[in-house]
Amino acid sequence: MKLNRIEQRKVDEFVIRYEANKNASRIDNSCRVAGSPMYYYCKACGVFITALPEEHFSPAPQYCGDCRDLKKEALLDEALRRVK
Repeated sequence: MKLNRIEQRKVDEFVIRYEANKNASRIDNSCRVAGSPMYYYCKACGVFITALPEEHFSPAPQYCGDCRDLKKEALLDEALRRVK
């Protein structure tokens, strides 16, 4: 896929974010006591998104703001291809 300069910069920023979070420690929600907050991480780059109460009813976020923007611009698949 041929990217213009702006798209290339966005993909490069994703790669940097992905590499920075690749080996970061994450909280395992299944090992926490009942009633503890649930921690959510971006499914694409792994960055921490938010902690919500265990009893929250709204759907949990799947992507951080930057990855959500990449997905809207149809660049997320290309960005993920570059890190794999």
